Amino acid sequence: MISMYKLHQVKVLRSKGLPIKKISRKMRLSKNTVRKYVRSSEPPKFKPLQYNKILNEYEDTTKEILRKGYTGTRIYNELVAMGYKGSLPAVYRYLAGIRKKETIKERVTNVYLHY
Repeated sequence: MISMYKLHQVKVLRSKGLPIKKISRKMRLSKNTVRKYVRSSEPPKFKPLQYNKILNEYEDTTKEILRKGYTGTRIYNELVAMGYKGSLPAVYRYLAGIRKKETIKERVTNVYLHY
């Protein structure tokens, strides 16, 4: 996938009559890519990547254990006993995300309670 700037440059160079081979050399793109974008009338559609986190399977359990006040390492050990095959830093990052969401919820709730 190329940027909108490069797409525009390819279209401009082609409208000036440059052959695909010269455009591909100048823009450092493959000839097939240049052909693809010269032929298309629509701009490219960018899709955000979707990631499935292994820890999403253990979300409820993780939140429950977190409420008990366990540390990240203890939670990791509990998850490993349940079959989790990921790493300890991944658990720490996941817990940081959960804690961040919880603090945001608390702040929003506190703001509305004061009104």
